[in-house]
Amino acid sequence: METILCSLLLSAAQDTGFATSSSPWYFTTHAFFEEAQLKNSATSQVLDFNDEAAFSFGIGTLASDALTIEANYQINELSETSIDINDPNPLRTREFEYEQFGLTLGYEVKATEKLSFFPRFGVARTNWDVNIDDLVFNDGPTAINQDGTDWSWKYGFDVKYNVGDLSVFAGYMFQQGEFGPVEFDSQGLLFGASISF
Repeated sequence: METILCSLLLSAAQDTGFATSSSPWYFTTHAFFEEAQLKNSATSQVLDFNDEAAFSFGIGTLASDALTIEANYQINELSETSIDINDPNPLRTREFEYEQFGLTLGYEVKATEKLSFFPRFGVARTNWDVNIDDLVFNDGPTAINQDGTDWSWKYGFDVKYNVGDLSVFAGYMFQQGEFGPVEFDSQGLLFGASISF
């Protein structure tokens, strides 16, 4: 009787597309080289940060043969300083730090047995801290020093190559969010790997 019940439960789980014990879980990590842009919501002035490397790690599983659900953590610090000797306050700082706890859905489209295309979409709860002392960006002598927590969007795609339990991937990702006085947009290349267990 127990054997019949177990067989029925496994069959129902497979029919509904949910992961069973045979579905692989995986650890993943990547580096994201983002071209980021901060826009002052009040003045529409823009600051650009180039080739800043964010790092991420996470854990995921298959929800069906092709759909994955992944929980991940990502962190980055965007910063630059400049000196203007003609300015009474010559040192200018521009810093934006964030950490994200996100949930991402991905759908694997197989090109060959080992190569696949992998579009992704997700949301992240983002803890941010902005510290910008820039007269043009701030439209006045007052610096922006704020922090908070808001939602942001993440989407993009990977090209993945599978070798047994190991997968390596490269892709492109976009991020968007509104964090207090600034709007945040970034995009860039990412490179990573995942291992099933």
